[in-house]
Amino acid sequence: MLQPDPSYHLKIQEPVHSINFLSQQLLTGTASGKIKFFCLSSLRSNFELKVSSNGGILYVSSDTETLICQDRQGIIKIYDLEKCGYVAKNEINTEHIGFTRCIKLMNRDLLLTPSGSSDINVYDLRTSIDPIYKLSSFQNDQVGQIMCMIDVSLTSQASETIFYLIAGFESGHLVLFDLREFKAIHSIKYDFPVCSVDYDASTNRGVLSSPTIHKIHIFGIDRLKMELIQKEAECIELQHSEGSKVAGISSLKIRIDKKCLFVGSCDGVVNIFSWKSLRKLATLRNHRNEITDIAFSAIPIDSFKSNLSAISSTDGTVSLWDIYYK
Repeated sequence: MLQPDPSYHLKIQEPVHSINFLSQQLLTGTASGKIKFFCLSSLRSNFELKVSSNGGILYVSSDTETLICQDRQGIIKIYDLEKCGYVAKNEINTEHIGFTRCIKLMNRDLLLTPSGSSDINVYDLRTSIDPIYKLSSFQNDQVGQIMCMIDVSLTSQASETIFYLIAGFESGHLVLFDLREFKAIHSIKYDFPVCSVDYDASTNRGVLSSPTIHKIHIFGIDRLKMELIQKEAECIELQHSEGSKVAGISSLKIRIDKKCLFVGSCDGVVNIFSWKSLRKLATLRNHRNEITDIAFSAIPIDSFKSNLSAISSTDGTVSLWDIYYK
């Protein structure tokens, strides 16, 4: 089994909880409440922003105008980029104490956040510091805390783009929400907390897992009935090359080009699978502690002459990879 070396290893000097690419930069959210901006040409931090005194930054996202971040205590801060730098614009207290990240909807000024209950709150980023909608599951208080969520866009038979949300809960429920009417439309249940999830509309295949198990579970969506479908026959059981089971799964993501699935574990091991065949391609053993986030550049990084995949860990490092792009 291939065990390649990274293109580069960034040393952040403290646990890293979130990462995201911004053009030719990498943003890192740290345990001390800082966002560090790394220039990918010099591979050095050229700016940092102290955004929280409440613990680690679980989510960081930015475009050319706005930066959004979320800390461990559920506080979301929104900054505008002006000539003088980043200026605080808004602050939202989600009342969520946990590790569930918020989502900015694709091509819409809506922010979906966890809450202090099992509900998901919807905010209008342009106007509101209070929720404009609340998403509730069928089971309501029986599902426990929300653990993960992703937004999905599907094309209807009338060629209309419709937005949905897939959310995993502490109870093991996976719930599909219609974001036109902001309501739950279907759910299925697993016997473990659903803590990480991703979905690819082009293959109608999704993946989910949890730190409490050693498997990747597969699901799909019945596009006619708009119902979630469990595909238990396609489960992937993770094992080390010597046959022992890996630690539980802390993060998983399908790469933007739909060629690879990256699966990060609580022991720092990352397994890469072919997204087409689900065959394991490589095992990365460059991190010592839990994998906290995985991110992919949408464009080639000039200094590497390739797109990059980035992996962050509580060991205080971020590894950069150009594997399987060429």
